[in-house]
Amino acid sequence: MTLIEQIEYALNARYPLVYLQASEEERVMRALSQIAKKRFDFSPSMASWSCTLDNEKQDPIKVIKKLIKINYQGFFIFKDLSPFLTDPKLVRILREAYYAFLKQSQGTLFILCPDLVIPELLQKNLFVIEVIPPDKTELAKVAKQVLNEFKNVKLDKTTFNDMLLSCKGLTLDETKHTLYEILSHSKVDRNLILEQIHKSKKMQLNQADYLQYVTSPLTIEQVGGLSELKRWISKRTALFTDEVANSKIPMPKGILVMGISGCGKSLCAKVIANTWKLPLFRLDMNLVFSDAYGSAEATFAKALQTVESVAPVVLWIDEIENGLGFSQQNGNNSQDQIIAAFLTWMQEKPENVFVAATANNIEVLPAEMIRKGRFDQVFFCDLPDDEERAEIFAIHIKLYGGDMADFETKRLILSTEGWNAAEIEHLVKMAKIEAQSEDRKMTLHDIVNLSRDIIPLSKTMEKQINFIRDWAWDRAVPASKGKGLSLTL
Repeated sequence: MTLIEQIEYALNARYPLVYLQASEEERVMRALSQIAKKRFDFSPSMASWSCTLDNEKQDPIKVIKKLIKINYQGFFIFKDLSPFLTDPKLVRILREAYYAFLKQSQGTLFILCPDLVIPELLQKNLFVIEVIPPDKTELAKVAKQVLNEFKNVKLDKTTFNDMLLSCKGLTLDETKHTLYEILSHSKVDRNLILEQIHKSKKMQLNQADYLQYVTSPLTIEQVGGLSELKRWISKRTALFTDEVANSKIPMPKGILVMGISGCGKSLCAKVIANTWKLPLFRLDMNLVFSDAYGSAEATFAKALQTVESVAPVVLWIDEIENGLGFSQQNGNNSQDQIIAAFLTWMQEKPENVFVAATANNIEVLPAEMIRKGRFDQVFFCDLPDDEERAEIFAIHIKLYGGDMADFETKRLILSTEGWNAAEIEHLVKMAKIEAQSEDRKMTLHDIVNLSRDIIPLSKTMEKQINFIRDWAWDRAVPASKGKGLSLTL
């Protein structure tokens, strides 16, 4: 539904009082002007009020009384009226205007404000429209206007369309400012464009500390093992493009990655966002439940609305069983309401919001959480096998300036039987520090010696790991090829 369609719905239903919650005043005024020209054959068919007018015209009560008296025809827009709505006389005259204009059906009063303030007495009289972000047509018009000022910049059709898709969720002004910043660079390419747009979306959420913008240069090639999970991610890379957005191809909703600690679950959210060139926001449920931003239920609802407003986007919920309170024996009312709200939202959410969730304490997750329709797939990350550990070593040895050709792969594998990816990364890091302290290159001897001082999680938590494996056997798809039964839920 476009902005014009939103407004015309209220007009066709003959609502005489319409509240337009929007920060883009000029955009809304243009839309109202366009609609007025189609609906009325007289001029002027639209007028407005603001508190900066002179003399008695500043008083909205007197203005509304006059509009009722003259049986006003057309659109009349009250700009930023919300601070005045604490006046009971203004509330009363608006109710009188509602009944007066309801009879003649040719006049409509609009309240245009960035914030939403509705007195209880007006709740049944106002039709509220939360103005949607600009659509592709509006964004394209602004983008072309800005590009026309930079004759030396030429964008191919694919890059231009991907840019518009990424700009969804930004206002027209935000889009304009972002494009000016992008085009000020000497070199303009697709990666720069998407990176700058993601930064603009981050700035939109600066006031929402419970939503954290996450940046990571991590690519899919820098993740060792997890071949099936990486293949799943790679096959869906092309889905978040403009061409697919306008087709009937179903978009992925999200994935739940569960398994043993330290096996790369949290890396998946970063890899997905980086691979698909989407911004990544992490939802901190501890802050949601802190009541620092109001009630937990209201904060959670606002967080989901905010994420939708900057879509397309990846929403990362780490350790979802703790964040949503599944792991607590005695849940409270807020947790129950948030769980119910989240499950409903996952079922009905916009297609261009992808959820990447992780879980450790998987047995506490309810069946309705992992059933199809909410997550596209549930993956299980097990301890890496020999081949995967060799791959993980190769990645981190290269990262810390070493050459895998200088290391005996078989010795590395044998010295880390049962280790997870995080433990291998830590081992290589410690070996690099050891070598650096003696001003020499890192060697196989450093890694093997240090490995003797580390007790892997697979030994200290053997029972828990075996339990997790048993639980996931017929409930999740192995993230690595050839591990366990590959069942589709």
